[in-house]
Amino acid sequence: MQKHYEMVQFLLNIPSRIVQLHGLENITEFVLHDISSEQCFNFSKVGYFVDNPDFDCFKGVAGYHLNQQFSPQQIIWDDPYLFSSHMKQANFNNEVRKLACTSPKKGSICEKAFVKEVAQELKFDDPSYFCWKMKHDNHGLVIFEHANGHDHWDQKDLAKGLNLLSLCPIF
Repeated sequence: MQKHYEMVQFLLNIPSRIVQLHGLENITEFVLHDISSEQCFNFSKVGYFVDNPDFDCFKGVAGYHLNQQFSPQQIIWDDPYLFSSHMKQANFNNEVRKLACTSPKKGSICEKAFVKEVAQELKFDDPSYFCWKMKHDNHGLVIFEHANGHDHWDQKDLAKGLNLLSLCPIF
């Protein structure tokens, strides 16, 4: 219960941090890095994508890999330019950001098959995924792997945490 409480407190700090860095184009990377950390969902690898059926576009927005994480975690918001520079060099983030194709939602492509294809392309070993509706009829998709289990959160926590990505601009 204590771990869950700490995670909720951690998530509650993110919106004010988003506002603090409102002029940066890569705020999504900051949020993804935070929600992937051990203090939150403890992902070892995660890719965030947005599907825009109106413009027939599916695009990778940001990626996080535990082996390429910024350290120490607590200063990413204090030194945004150093963190941004790091993320420009992070191979997995760049692989996710390069991924672009037509909208699977518009094409009525099977969600599971599409996620499996994207996960294979990005070399996920044991992927899980979560989809949600976003503003402007867009759809968010996160494909992830757990670092060491996830017993301190459930699907509702995951949905609320991942929705924080919807507050970030997409570039």
